[in-house]
Amino acid sequence: MIVCNHGLIARQDFAPKDTILGSTSDQREFQMYVDSIEKYLYLNTNVVDQYFNSCKDILEKDIPIPDSSLFDYVIQEIYYAHVKDNALAAFQIMEVHEHMLEVEEVPQKLKNSFIYMKGFTSMTLGDLAFARAAFYELIDRGEQQRDSSQLVLGLFSLGQLLSDQKDFVGATQCFKRLLTFSDPYLPPGTFSLINFELSEVYSRDNQNEEALALIDSALVSLEAEKIFILKPDFLLLKGEIALEEKDYQLAWQLYEEANELSLKNQDPTNIRKSDLFKAQILSSEGKYAEALEMYESLIDLQDTTDLEEALDLYMEVHPIYKKSGEETKAYESLVRSNSLQMKIHTERKRRETEYLKIKYEGEKKENENKILAVQVARKISQNTLLYTLTTLFGLGVLILLIAFYQKRKFNQKLKAEVRNRTVELEYANTQLINTNHELDEFNRILSHDLKEPIRSLVGFSTLLKKRGMQGQEAKEYLGYIEKSGKQLYETLSAVSAFQNTTPLKIPKGEVIDISQVVENIILELRNKNPEKRINYSGLNLPIIHSSGPAIQRIFKELINNGIKFNQSAIPEIIVKYDKQEGSHCFEFQDNGIGIASEYQEQIFGMFKRLNGRNEYEGAGLGLNIAMKMAKRLNGDISILQSQENEGSTFQFRFPAEA
Repeated sequence: MIVCNHGLIARQDFAPKDTILGSTSDQREFQMYVDSIEKYLYLNTNVVDQYFNSCKDILEKDIPIPDSSLFDYVIQEIYYAHVKDNALAAFQIMEVHEHMLEVEEVPQKLKNSFIYMKGFTSMTLGDLAFARAAFYELIDRGEQQRDSSQLVLGLFSLGQLLSDQKDFVGATQCFKRLLTFSDPYLPPGTFSLINFELSEVYSRDNQNEEALALIDSALVSLEAEKIFILKPDFLLLKGEIALEEKDYQLAWQLYEEANELSLKNQDPTNIRKSDLFKAQILSSEGKYAEALEMYESLIDLQDTTDLEEALDLYMEVHPIYKKSGEETKAYESLVRSNSLQMKIHTERKRRETEYLKIKYEGEKKENENKILAVQVARKISQNTLLYTLTTLFGLGVLILLIAFYQKRKFNQKLKAEVRNRTVELEYANTQLINTNHELDEFNRILSHDLKEPIRSLVGFSTLLKKRGMQGQEAKEYLGYIEKSGKQLYETLSAVSAFQNTTPLKIPKGEVIDISQVVENIILELRNKNPEKRINYSGLNLPIIHSSGPAIQRIFKELINNGIKFNQSAIPEIIVKYDKQEGSHCFEFQDNGIGIASEYQEQIFGMFKRLNGRNEYEGAGLGLNIAMKMAKRLNGDISILQSQENEGSTFQFRFPAEA
């Protein structure tokens, strides 16, 4: 088994053949082509294309190919789709060939590889719940079949998924379990990569001492085993920790070593990562001109198709432009960042829509096949019945009655099943339409809210330049420009939060201590608003099972609302709990400015503000985000009572099983 650069763990359990003998049978030739595809998959795409074309030529001749060879070919198609960064194509291939998992002639190892790829593809497309289930299934299969290779696939991928979801405890358990495997199952390269993944988990979880100890141990092993290709990754990770601790001398030393190795290995990925790390060191040391020169070079050489990488670069370079006083370039980088964010959001929505469409069409086709199978079975049953009637009429009458009774019962059951599936599909389609309509409305309003501060920025800066103002008047214009910039930043931050309210699925079933959640939120808001003395009390706050991220977001928006829109120097926040008719009911009471009755229905809309921006900051999305998250839990948020200058009481209610 080897670990590939594309994030996949690929099989290497074949004996590749570089030459194709003319006397080999078509079936043998086909398998040899498949083996060659696997050998060159990550090395030379032109060679791989030629082998794929050779396989297709054999298939077009209608030559019978063993199911094992055919399924192996399908798996290589899936891997190749990922090499070309086309996860949707990989998912379509799997939907078409998933029925081959039921074929007995297909080896179990190939079936396990298919399950792994389905999990990896679902993770790439954002369906994390399905991906997690697939990886757990792979782990269970590996344990039942005593197949260590499948256990490694499942645990490694599950660890990466949990790390991405910031479940660092779960990720650590996965990688530590992998490290207990004996060497025959883990070649040195894979063993080192597991150490790297675990080091990253420690670093992301702020366990720098554990991360550094593991990195130093791994570097010693890599040096002893002469595996130099992975060494720059460990050095750069150690350098990031040194930079975080402001040990610039050590950071420079690690950069020099990593860069030298990357150039020696002719590894373009690590060369680029080394250059980026150098720019980060220069920026941290306040050498902005040199840092900007590095960043601009990276931007010029950046792959324009990689929107995520481009966004990261522009987000990093924006504050450096501001610190160096290059306001025009800072503004341009901010506009570019906003444009990339919108493109990424649009692409994600397109991919999610296409993914749902493929799943819907797959389920529809599966239902059609079931109905066709029933029709064929019914026809066979009818022919058999006719034959029986002509030979044994008396017994045939009895069989006929039984058959009609069974057919009627079966048809009723089939109709009920088709009806239920139709309702489910119609509901899913309705949800998709609602989401698209909501997105159109969101884009329309967002376009207006973004144009206003941008217009102000451009207008005041133009006047300032044309008139050449100085002194107090210039300061006033700069104040307007700064205010518009803050307004634009707040709007973009709210947009980012709004985007995170629409995942494919919200994870549920987590144990949540509500008292701890509220205390953490109050502590955060006290630090954010030091000028206010916030008084808080919680009554009967429970421990519940629900979605942690959703509950955290709803509570934060409601509590922050009571503190933000509050003219008192001592804001009062009271959170109460009661369980009513199988539902959790939370009340949030404040002594804020209150809401007039005629506006109480409007405050949950997108970008709805009842006060001017001069009085209170914000983009008008907070309560809309809270309401959306509540709907995801099949719940609701309402105003129990509110009067102007007398405070408000909000109620958040959702089913206890949500």
